[in-house]
Amino acid sequence: MQARRLFYLGYCNSKLGNQEKSKEYWNEALGLSRLSRFEPIYKYKDMKTKYYQAFCLKGLGKYNEAETYIKLINEFANSNSITKNMDLRSTLLQLSISGYEDIDNVAKWDTEIGLIKNKIHFNAPEE
Repeated sequence: MQARRLFYLGYCNSKLGNQEKSKEYWNEALGLSRLSRFEPIYKYKDMKTKYYQAFCLKGLGKYNEAETYIKLINEFANSNSITKNMDLRSTLLQLSISGYEDIDNVAKWDTEIGLIKNKIHFNAPEE
């Protein structure tokens, strides 16, 4: 399971009142890391993981840490390493904006990200 799936498992358990199980899933998501390569597409996958980890942090009540993750996404979107890939840059900027959504607006922020038209296939199965 990857960050998105673990976030939703935690979120659903939280809504069902299983707080301990939700914390377990969210902490598992926070333990995920990727071995980044220098190519922007690989770094993008890291940012996608960070995005869902930010929402896991929100679920755990760690809002300042979540904001740090969202700022990291924004900084990468504005970095020189992806200036030639405008689709990637646009998607990351949208992630950094929607990352400030409240955790209970799941349907809104995840649907909007899923509807982004780009060549990166944000909702494709994770590796």
